[in-house]
Amino acid sequence: MRVAVDSDAIRSDAAGRSATASRIRVFSELAGPVSAVDTAAGTLALLGQTVRIGAATVFDEGIGGALAGIAVGRTIEVYGLYDAASGRYDATRIELRDAAAPWHLRGPIAALDTSRQRLRIGSLDFDYGGASNRPVSLAVGDTVRVTVREVAGPFGGWLITAFGSGVRTPDDRDEAELEGRVSSFVSATQFSVNGVPVDASAVNGTGVGEGVRVEVRGVLRGGVLKASELKIESDDDESERSFDLRGTIESVDAAARTFRLRGYTVSWARSDLRLDDGTLADIRAERNVEVEAQLSASRSGLEATRIKFK
Repeated sequence: MRVAVDSDAIRSDAAGRSATASRIRVFSELAGPVSAVDTAAGTLALLGQTVRIGAATVFDEGIGGALAGIAVGRTIEVYGLYDAASGRYDATRIELRDAAAPWHLRGPIAALDTSRQRLRIGSLDFDYGGASNRPVSLAVGDTVRVTVREVAGPFGGWLITAFGSGVRTPDDRDEAELEGRVSSFVSATQFSVNGVPVDASAVNGTGVGEGVRVEVRGVLRGGVLKASELKIESDDDESERSFDLRGTIESVDAAARTFRLRGYTVSWARSDLRLDDGTLADIRAERNVEVEAQLSASRSGLEATRIKFK
């Protein structure tokens, strides 16, 4: 899932970097019925948008067979990043949703007709004439978050029923970190990441461009992140990241060599598994553990690479 975290100052010690959160907001990019699935290309479509499935995409355990387990017409929710260079969304997590749940979409306006009160996101045109919470102004390139529905019939079409907050202006912070894709690009010193403006005049921005994945650290002033550190990341960096889980083992399936931890199925079958302060016999329900893991081949479970018993 993609989250925005407000916290106190980030501290560094022997255990790593940490902070205390005061607010966490979780947000998805799309939710609606699937209109097409292309397993060969690794993509699916919903609400007129193309969603790309990558090596780091996590599937809810209710989706059997990963992408092949998603049927046309099924309602899903997609967490991810918009790639302005390709006009597609990179999915980080996909979940099933109830068909009656509201449909929503967050993305940049590709075309706008204010006289007819219509706008385009991706390849789909929406009528916003009856929408609530309409912004004071709209412009091509603005990132908007909208609740939508489809009206059937010869005079039907896609309607925006309400506008939400497309990009929240962050509060001033002495230390901030932003990770994602460059959503708009003016120059190597002036661009936006996930809709948040970045001033990179104090760092080396070589290699930055529209759609490039970056990690930026600095201070937030007036809604602009003034960068003091800038790192360009690749899709391989994302796919090779490990997962860290801490908690109490909920249940154990000895035959399958898996256990449940914080709602995830974790396998202990890897040959390179490392055990600290315990043995395989210590894997039992109610045991407190710290787990480092990699995403499984099905991308709906985890394979433990290290288990530390507490």
